Amino acid sequence: MRSPTTTRRQSVASISRPNQLASVFPEGRTPVNTNFENNIFYFEGKGEWGKVKSGQGVTFRNNLYYGITPHPNDTAPLTKDPKFRSAGKAPQKRRWLDA
Repeated sequence: MRSPTTTRRQSVASISRPNQLASVFPEGRTPVNTNFENNIFYFEGKGEWGKVKSGQGVTFRNNLYYGITPHPNDTAPLTKDPKFRSAGKAPQKRRWLDA
C-alpha cells in the first residue's frame, strides 16, 4: 500500500538566524511521497539539506533558495534574495485565510 502524496506549495521555510547553521532534514529525516513546489527556503545564516538529501517519492520544483544551495533534484530552482521586509516580525495574532 502506497502512502498518499503530500504537496507543500507556496510556503516560506525560514529556518535559521544570522550566524547559525540549520538543516532542512536534520538527523537523517526525510519526507516520503512529498512534492515541494513554489516554496521559499530562506536562511539568514547558512542552510544545509542534512545527511540524507532525498527521500522516497520526493520532488522539488520551482522553489526559491536563499542562504542554501538549491536542492539537487529541483527542476527549476531560483536563487535570488526575496527581499523580505521586516523578516521574522509578523504579528503574533495573524489571521490566515484558506487559499
